[in-house]
Amino acid sequence: MAPTGDAPPTVNGFYIAKEACPGEGCYLAGRIKAYESVDLFDRAGSGAAVVGGIEAGEWVEIVSREEHLPPVRGVVREGRKHFATGDVVFLLTSHGEGCYDIWSSGVIASWCDPEAVGDAAVDEVIDFDAVQAPEPEGAGLWIQIKRDTGSDGWLRGADKFGCTGYQDRDPDCPPLPQ
Repeated sequence: MAPTGDAPPTVNGFYIAKEACPGEGCYLAGRIKAYESVDLFDRAGSGAAVVGGIEAGEWVEIVSREEHLPPVRGVVREGRKHFATGDVVFLLTSHGEGCYDIWSSGVIASWCDPEAVGDAAVDEVIDFDAVQAPEPEGAGLWIQIKRDTGSDGWLRGADKFGCTGYQDRDPDCPPLPQ
């Protein structure tokens, strides 16, 4: 019999990580600038409808953000630090450089993949179920924004925007908080 564990709460099959900032060097706050035209949606997630667009060069203010992701189930093969061998865990959002949030029995812990960080003794060895491909509709990073016109909506991802990281910032980006 395979180990079982309580899965994290989901909405339409997605775990919703509020105020997520996935990846290394992520900074998603304040004003960001569109490099290209992008769609503006009425809400985050599956079934979101396009309600307008952001033009290249337009600045918008970030209100909030959510990462919608299907949790990936895993079983701890070698317990070391946070979990015991045989525990069921669920892979959630990425912090970058091989580190993630992991859900286990109602608790979220930070976990670094020993293979990705190059240190076999760092954290548990976990065997994860196969990841669903392609990514389900509605998955990914969603950013709620407010425009200078006062209207708001949701962006799908930040890859077409500047001023979204701690590094390689454009000269016209607002200064980072000290």
